[in-house]
Amino acid sequence: MTLFHSNWMPAKQKIIVKILFEYRGLLYEQLIEELSQRFTGRPASQSFTKNTYKDLQKLEEQRLIIRDPIKIGRTKDLIYLSEAGHEYAAELFGIYPGHVGTGWDRDYGDFPHELQRPPKASSPVILHHLMAASVLLRLERLKHSYPDYEIDYRDNRYASLKYDTDGTVNRFKPDGELLIRSGRYLLEMDRGTEFGEKLREKFQTYRRYLEHLQESGESLPEGVIFVCNKDSYNGMLKRWNLISSIFWSELGEWRTRFNLIGINGVTELERVVVRQGERDKQFNAFYSKMARYRSAEVNFGIINSGQGLDWDRPVFSLSSSTPDRMLAYERVEQFETLGLARLYAWSQWLSSARGRYPNLTDVTRFIPVLVRTDSKPAPLIFKGFDTEAELTAIFSSALWLNTLDEPRWRDPGGEPLSLMNPIE
Repeated sequence: MTLFHSNWMPAKQKIIVKILFEYRGLLYEQLIEELSQRFTGRPASQSFTKNTYKDLQKLEEQRLIIRDPIKIGRTKDLIYLSEAGHEYAAELFGIYPGHVGTGWDRDYGDFPHELQRPPKASSPVILHHLMAASVLLRLERLKHSYPDYEIDYRDNRYASLKYDTDGTVNRFKPDGELLIRSGRYLLEMDRGTEFGEKLREKFQTYRRYLEHLQESGESLPEGVIFVCNKDSYNGMLKRWNLISSIFWSELGEWRTRFNLIGINGVTELERVVVRQGERDKQFNAFYSKMARYRSAEVNFGIINSGQGLDWDRPVFSLSSSTPDRMLAYERVEQFETLGLARLYAWSQWLSSARGRYPNLTDVTRFIPVLVRTDSKPAPLIFKGFDTEAELTAIFSSALWLNTLDEPRWRDPGGEPLSLMNPIE
């Protein structure tokens, strides 16, 4: 065994040890790309890859890392820290024995080696681990690309929670957590291996977790991001329909406060992170753009808290020229449930609110306005939802509103509207 001392180890090899500690174990290709980004800010070149291979050989000679072959299409190397490497990484990070870290802002805990190393290369769970590692590596890049979003993340060991409810021990085990501007999002890696009852059980644990947080007076997460790995757009549509329909039935009243977000692959993370990071800014931009439609006939309003809807700033408009219509505005993105759930709850609220608010007395038609910042409407699929008939009826009269640049209106089928002012 080659003896070493931390002061003698080149900086690049120290970074390798740190990366393997942070992500527990990576494929050779994943490690090379992350290392190159940290050193050069670019994808790995051939020379960088060749030199890094030599560094890995030296770390292997010192028995600080282990390489196991893993069959993923073709044979690849799974690289992780040995027990000695784990101990050395803890020294590099300054982790005290017994320290219970939070996982946030690189506050790492002192885990035993069996919890630090990845699943065995022969285990089917290793694919789940590698998918989660890809997501966390991508978040690390986004953290540097968007410093104003204050992005942070932690893996499943820190995100897991055990809590007691009336003598019953509950375990909540998401695959990770993400912070964007202090908003917290849970992470789930979905490899398409869970169906009906398994998904139902998963979302029942989510519901119990949200109830626990509310009873404890703790803040709620913004939602959960399901990272899928389907080969096609149609495959993603089908998978999303299954996941979202079960989420819809199991989360119940939590749907208006807890968002289900789906993405197909790691590359879509950036779009979701930007969307969440810019949510308030885009709402304010939307509201200012709607000023052009205000007139003697058209009034905009916001339903205040305590009036029956449990989210901030529900925006609506009424027109004296069409007093039977109420237009309700909510941001609706493809592969998200929050906006749809709020509009659904809003339509139910309206039937009881007419008798309480004089300006709603004549309203008989509820028109959902689906606000987007993308170029075209997304298909609304409610097949298998326990409220399928109601949802289909409500959204059959919906209007699409794109506010990316100048407001552009479309009918329920996605065709452009020729009306100068669809609100009147």
